[in-house]
Amino acid sequence: MNVLEQVEITIKTYCYAIMKETMSQFICSGLVYKLFVFVELMQNIYFVMHPILQFEIDIVFVQYFKQAIQYSQLTYILDAMDQNQSIILLYTAFGIQIILLCLIGLGVNFVKQKKKITTITSYSFKAISFYALILNTFLHVCFINIFLVFVICYGDSQYSSDVECYTGVYILHTVMAGLGLFMYFLIQYYFSTFYIDLKPFSDVPFAQPQSRYDYLKILFKFAILLFITIDYKGQNAYTYIIFLLVLYLILLMFRIYEPQHFQLDIYNFLIGCDVIQFSLAFSYTLHKFLDDGSPDNVGFYFILASIPFIYYCAIQISHKKNIYYQVKGIKKLGDPNQHEQLINQLIYIIDRRDNLQNYLLLEGILVQHMETCQNTNCQCQYLSESKSKELDDLVWYKFIIQMIDLSITKFPKSCKLHLLQSYIYNNKLNNKFKCYYSLQHIKSLETSLKEEFQSYRDLHMLEEIMQEEDQKAEIIIDVLQVVKFQKYFGQFQNLLEESVKRHYEFWCELQENNPDIQKLFTLGSQITQSVEDVKVLYDKLMDINPNHINTLRIFGQFQNEVINADNLGQRILEKATQIENAQLAYSNETQTEKYGENSNTCIMTCSAETKSLGLIQSCNKEIEKLGYHKYEIINQFITRIMPKCYADNHDKFMSKYLETNESKIVGKERTVYCQHKNGSIVPCLLMFKILPQLKKGLRMVNFFKVLENYDSHYYILFNPTTFLIYGLSQNCQDSFGIPVNFAYGNNGHSNDFTMEILILDFNHLVEKLKISQENTQTAFPLQLDTTKLQKQFIMEDSVDRLSLLEEGEINNNNNNLLNQNATSENLKSSIKKESLFKVYKISCIVEKQQHTDLEVAILKFSEATAFQEASKSGNYYQSEIKLKSKQTKYSSSATKKKADQQVNEDYLNEDRSSVNSVQSSLNDDMRRLKDFKALMSEKKVPRNIRTIQITMLSLTLILLTVSIIDLVLKGIQNTSFKFSSQIMSDVYSRYNQMSTITLHSRILEMIGTGEYNNSNGYTAQFLREDLLIRLKLVQQLQFDTLKVKNELAKSDVQVPTAYFYNFTSLLIDNSLKDTELTLVDAIREALSHLVIMIGTDLKNFNSSDYITPAMQSFFYINYNGLRNIRLGLEQRVEQFYNFFQDLVSNKFGTFLTLMIISIIILIITHAIVIPILLKVDKANNKVLSMFGLIPPLEIKELSDKCEKFLKEYIEDFNEKKELENRLNNKNQDDNKKQQQQQQDKHYIEMNNEEHIDEKQREQMEKQKELQRIEDEEKERLRQEKMEEDKRKKQEEENKQKRYMRHKKKKKHKYNVQEIELTEDERTRIEKLERSNEKNDSSALIKFMLFFILFTGFFITQLVLEVIYLNNVSFLFEHLKLSHQRYYIMMYRVLYGVEDIIQEKQIIIDNVWMQQLYHTQIYDAERDVFESYKSFSLTGYDTYKQYYDWFNFNDMCSNVTIMNLLNKDVNEPGCRQVQNGILEKGLRTSVINLALYSNDSLKITGNNTKYSIINGNTFQIINDIVKYIRPAFNTLNEVYITDSHDYINYAQSIEIVKFVVLIIAWIILFFVIWMPYLTKLSIQIWQTKGMLNMIPMSIIQKNEKLKFRFLQDNIMTMVQ
Repeated sequence: MNVLEQVEITIKTYCYAIMKETMSQFICSGLVYKLFVFVELMQNIYFVMHPILQFEIDIVFVQYFKQAIQYSQLTYILDAMDQNQSIILLYTAFGIQIILLCLIGLGVNFVKQKKKITTITSYSFKAISFYALILNTFLHVCFINIFLVFVICYGDSQYSSDVECYTGVYILHTVMAGLGLFMYFLIQYYFSTFYIDLKPFSDVPFAQPQSRYDYLKILFKFAILLFITIDYKGQNAYTYIIFLLVLYLILLMFRIYEPQHFQLDIYNFLIGCDVIQFSLAFSYTLHKFLDDGSPDNVGFYFILASIPFIYYCAIQISHKKNIYYQVKGIKKLGDPNQHEQLINQLIYIIDRRDNLQNYLLLEGILVQHMETCQNTNCQCQYLSESKSKELDDLVWYKFIIQMIDLSITKFPKSCKLHLLQSYIYNNKLNNKFKCYYSLQHIKSLETSLKEEFQSYRDLHMLEEIMQEEDQKAEIIIDVLQVVKFQKYFGQFQNLLEESVKRHYEFWCELQENNPDIQKLFTLGSQITQSVEDVKVLYDKLMDINPNHINTLRIFGQFQNEVINADNLGQRILEKATQIENAQLAYSNETQTEKYGENSNTCIMTCSAETKSLGLIQSCNKEIEKLGYHKYEIINQFITRIMPKCYADNHDKFMSKYLETNESKIVGKERTVYCQHKNGSIVPCLLMFKILPQLKKGLRMVNFFKVLENYDSHYYILFNPTTFLIYGLSQNCQDSFGIPVNFAYGNNGHSNDFTMEILILDFNHLVEKLKISQENTQTAFPLQLDTTKLQKQFIMEDSVDRLSLLEEGEINNNNNNLLNQNATSENLKSSIKKESLFKVYKISCIVEKQQHTDLEVAILKFSEATAFQEASKSGNYYQSEIKLKSKQTKYSSSATKKKADQQVNEDYLNEDRSSVNSVQSSLNDDMRRLKDFKALMSEKKVPRNIRTIQITMLSLTLILLTVSIIDLVLKGIQNTSFKFSSQIMSDVYSRYNQMSTITLHSRILEMIGTGEYNNSNGYTAQFLREDLLIRLKLVQQLQFDTLKVKNELAKSDVQVPTAYFYNFTSLLIDNSLKDTELTLVDAIREALSHLVIMIGTDLKNFNSSDYITPAMQSFFYINYNGLRNIRLGLEQRVEQFYNFFQDLVSNKFGTFLTLMIISIIILIITHAIVIPILLKVDKANNKVLSMFGLIPPLEIKELSDKCEKFLKEYIEDFNEKKELENRLNNKNQDDNKKQQQQQQDKHYIEMNNEEHIDEKQREQMEKQKELQRIEDEEKERLRQEKMEEDKRKKQEEENKQKRYMRHKKKKKHKYNVQEIELTEDERTRIEKLERSNEKNDSSALIKFMLFFILFTGFFITQLVLEVIYLNNVSFLFEHLKLSHQRYYIMMYRVLYGVEDIIQEKQIIIDNVWMQQLYHTQIYDAERDVFESYKSFSLTGYDTYKQYYDWFNFNDMCSNVTIMNLLNKDVNEPGCRQVQNGILEKGLRTSVINLALYSNDSLKITGNNTKYSIINGNTFQIINDIVKYIRPAFNTLNEVYITDSHDYINYAQSIEIVKFVVLIIAWIILFFVIWMPYLTKLSIQIWQTKGMLNMIPMSIIQKNEKLKFRFLQDNIMTMVQ
């Protein structure tokens, strides 16, 4: 999408949104609207009685009437005013336009900020609505009149007496009038287009279908006023009255024949007004031409006689038009506008069918429809059988919907009909979703502005209705806010993760011996900006939900642990704790709390669109309770978390709901059984709602939470009829050994796994189910027998309880097992295997659930007593391991904590005396540090940056003034070259695609006639899909070619004209007809025939009785594709090629003087800018050197805090890490399995031995895993011991340093000579400051290089211009050679096939076409290869790389980068073609194709026509072509892409002299310089903000760091 399209969409969005709000504030009644129309009528009547006509009738009433209506226009008022009063009126009208624009601007701001409507905005929209209403009725005459008077000036007219026209101050008045007239037409068009209502059920008085009447009325009034203004003397009165009569007649006819208003009384009133104004004009015309005597009353009698007569005729014509539509019926009307009018009439009649006349008319229409209706499900059957007049409105409107469906079938691209359909669905049938789908379908059609606006408005009104209904639901949840909060919370976590990672990277880089200064600068600036972004997003989250505990806790810890804002972080954490305690204190939770973000509810947003129904778009972390990470489930269908029985019926349930808008479960809580990732079922409480926001499509929000303590019971989901088990809870497997993967849909045994296998007293369960009702729970005993499992499903004799526990522990508590390796070994040896397959006594509750056509039963039972004793040993083992792990962890952390406390106590005891002595000075230091921190947080543009901005602006303006001519010339040349290459490529691509269409249509025809029946070859379905794709591609190429031609025409480049050719068609009587058409029209005709071929039945190709449309279509495509279409395309591409070569030779120019001036300006710029930038870099590095004084241990602690925060508080970080580890572990496991399989091949001979070896191997793997765990634990303990020793050593050193420092403090508080840096600190600071030199030299080198490059560009530009034009000529030549390879190959194959099929040589103009293209293949390959060898253009690296890959290397290895129209091309298939011929490269493959075709496509003794077509020969040719075509397309597209890139790049060296320089400087200033300076200013602020990263606690402990902050020149640097 280019910039213009984006601007267009933005303008449309604002226009639609403003007018939607304006229409929502409409307050006019039908009576007021009639009053405004009456005023407009008086204006139109005054045109008939205008003084220039000298309209005289000898009746007093007429004279008084004329005097009264003259005030309805400004003409009479202007005649009576002097010049000054007219000027006041002019500026008043102009001011009204400005005020309206201001109101519209206020509306734009309202729409942009998406605020709720206020009193001010409400009255603003009402004012706009009122202005639009009077502007569309009578106000436009007043505005046009006043503006035209000052635009068209005559010295002797009454409007400009004593004024010299177009001189002095009058020019200002003329300009203001012209601007006012322009604004008026702009506003008038806006209101005429969008101030409408197309709904049949609207209460708006002017609601009507689309009509051209309003545009015509405005145009005619402007013409009348223009005539009056020009002929102010009244010299053409007869011409004027005839002109007026014709205009009024046209308006009356348009009023009658255009669609009428939905309110009949308004429509009759408007017809009456048009009749009156036409009757007056007609009567006065007769009176003017027939009565030349003195004034009398004859004209008045003309008027009295004509008005009722003409009104009666108009009403009768309108009535006859309606009768005509009703008699013709839906199926016979041939225009969508007529269909629309007929349906509107039916709606009007149905709403008023209580009237006997309307009822009889409706019955007649119904009978007429039934005569031709073939739909057995049509509502007309029910309507005809019912004898009652009081039929339900729903039935009638369902009948209307079926009528509209018939119309849409006939006119599928008619937006009017889809709008009508959506109105009825919403207003009459109350089906919001069908209405939505109709409105969504309109977006894919070509719409007028009115239709587009109406669909936009209806969609938003539908959204408002859905929001209102959502507020009236039983469970009130603001799902919009929930979804919005989820979106912001995800962004909040992502920003937090990025910010913390940057903090971590910064501290880690600072620990390096040679830190990268540029990386530190970059990270520091990113950190400051990211912290600001996090705060902004945090504020948004608090606006939505200020009590969200997780957000408060995460942000508070972020303030404490990462950015070290302890006070703020502590306050936020205290708030989170208070909220959590308050929620625990109140047991009665609200619905918002129950389903809000503070609850343990999984909130999942899914698509409700028909094409992606149930696709999960977002969800929160609670999905992990079902075993999934949210990244695993997003972009998957919601059926993934359902048992198969639910999943099989889910789409049907939802489709029925969306179809009927009826559901018993939407917005209500119910218990469902979700499927865990491991295959088990989990009972959950579910509630889902439709999201009342349609901007991103129809979506539904699901709220479900796992039932609390659900694992205290066991669940089996089964079919109450077949007793097939649908699912089991996980504890059924853990406690009874029943595998959850045996349930329906989980494996191959699922259909055999029934309740009869598990339940010993099965008949008792059957009886209980018979008496059990839905939602009725009855408790009864049963016996659960699991012994049958091992017999029927060949399971092991016993299940190792310990192994089950080990597996659970390894999966869930791997870290605990690592620490308890030795203990677990001892425990394992003391535990015996115990079989889980036995009979259990259980207490059951059975429930039934009915979901439309699906009925399920749930067996819920408590724990089995027989298992309780058996599970003791396992529980002991599991708890023992956890206990040991916790003890070890506690012991380690307690030891470390105790050591830290001892160090802190030593530190406090040692420093207590010194702290007392300097307490007063510390308070002063803290105050100064806080002030300094505040100074660092200020955002101001530095003085040096302002200097650079002013300098660059001045110099850029000078360059712009000097080089404005170059800009124009460059634009013309560059645009023409770019469009020329594009249009040549499109023309060649069209040629290529038409050749393929001709071949594939022939194969499709052979399939239809039975001549082609190769089972390994093309299928009819494949060919149809392929032809459809190529049809759309050719259509797009036709459109693109026309678009580019228009663009070239705008650049004053006239493309060659098209020639006419004779194209042959097959008539139904088997005769031929030649038609002269242009090539574009012929291709369009061929595509229409191709549509028929694609959609027709294959049998229609083999009709011997008559010529079918399919046979006619094939003949047109094949016959003309082999002859004149091919010839026309060939001549057209050659015509374009020659034309563009001539275009290149005409481009050249020189501008030496401007080049020298530009070089001088460039030198001045660098002399000013470079010193300032060096100063800025020096100041930044000085500030950065402060970090060299932070002790390494403190830096390590800060980085550890960041890492800890990521692991503990960032959900996505842990999930991503775990997913990455899973993927890595999976790959490692796969590799190990492959290696193990290779090693154990000799064991596969006997199944028994293999089984034993497998068990031994598993045991060995377990032992290896335990050994590895033990080794890792020992290594961890060793590392901890080393860190502890290091920490103690560092504490001893710190004690000694503090002792020496406190002794020096007694001499002087801050003495520069006394505070000395250690060797280590001095080294770190010097490293940071030395890195500044590298930065300075790097910046200097960059700017000098920039200067040298631009200077060299200016000096060499004249030479490069000539080279550039030669290169463009070569570009067009190689484009021709590269693109022609495709169609030459295709026509070689096509003519070879046609020779076989027709059993004769295809000879055109005495040339054997097969032989011609056979020769051209060699010539084309030779020419393109020679051109490639001499290829000297730069910037074509991608094309050269692709060319080498395809032509000289293995083409099959590059299948994935080809531009594939079909998906049946793959690498294995490529390598199988003709024994791997394609592996030798594209060039060899093409030559081989020519040789193979020449040798094989011949009819000899054994090679008959049918054996060749259906044999291996033709299949090999098709396979080769199938892979060569996408290779050619890919090469051509890459070449065009590189050509455009080359032209864009070459405009800096090859277009007219200084055009590129001007654009480069404009880009440099506005795109690079100004943003760079702004970024530099922000970077300075961010660099200052980097000092905020140093915690106050570290500054207080480090005297040298404090000294640098308070006494060094850091303050000056910051300023």
